[in-house]
Amino acid sequence: MAEYAVIDIGTFSVLLLLAKAESPDRIDPLHEEYEIARLGEDVARTGRLSEAATLRTLEKLDQYRKTIDQHSVEAVYVVASDALRRAANSGTFVQTIKDRFGWEVHIVSAEEEARLSYLGTTSGFSDLKETCCVIDVGGGSTEISVGQSKNLLDWKSVPTGAVRLFEQGGKKETLCSGERLELVQFVKLLLENAGIKTLLSDVEQYIACGGTATTLAAVKKRLAIYKPGAVNGLALSRDEIWQMYFRLNDLTPAQRRALPGMESGRETVVLYGVLIILTLMEWLRIGHIRVSDRGLRYGFLADKLLKRG
Repeated sequence: MAEYAVIDIGTFSVLLLLAKAESPDRIDPLHEEYEIARLGEDVARTGRLSEAATLRTLEKLDQYRKTIDQHSVEAVYVVASDALRRAANSGTFVQTIKDRFGWEVHIVSAEEEARLSYLGTTSGFSDLKETCCVIDVGGGSTEISVGQSKNLLDWKSVPTGAVRLFEQGGKKETLCSGERLELVQFVKLLLENAGIKTLLSDVEQYIACGGTATTLAAVKKRLAIYKPGAVNGLALSRDEIWQMYFRLNDLTPAQRRALPGMESGRETVVLYGVLIILTLMEWLRIGHIRVSDRGLRYGFLADKLLKRG
């Protein structure tokens, strides 16, 4: 089987997937890395990528190139989402990546992100219900997709994510009850305006992907070393997630960072991503979700393989 590399440049993190693949249904991961670069920091306020954020991201890409060079890959695919969709100077950054690494950056639309996230997330499950929802809480947006088995039917993009809500909430490290309720109402209004209740009226199964969901799973499992296999498919109840939220809110960022399973750098924004998930679960009375370690990068590779035949 041929080897491929896929890099997912998100608003908050940069992810690398090295995989062997022969078809969209046969993607076998060989190596994965996750690094926090905060590329979309303050983009909601300034409308631009900052120099510091682009330098952090380029540093992570340099690191990934060294890893990729140790493998004989047939192609390197780079996909980017919300931060580069919104930033006025994203074209300059994309050209810098092209000049420095020789990689084309594919900035996907919100619709395409939802489709590919659904495709990638569901690829990790063999027991999908007839109607399935994938909740992808990113740094800058949240994509909510509905499909039958592995076929996407409809989707909505909600203009908030863990980083964006963190900035909306004043970048506070902990939240009092009044602040929490204010943010919950804000997220609920976004969900209502996006028509989420109608979208999810017939859903039988909920799967959450993205850094917030995988962090919750890793903290629950107390993973000192992150293991995708220990996270993928794990069920989390609404009550469990509330307990984890209040536990995290009682800790300082340094104390959160010391928890087994907490990715260093995520300790400041994790509360906000959790609130997005909980708001949706409370609003629609969702009893539990399952976690997926896969997502956009897997879906992008599967889509490329499908188009190549």
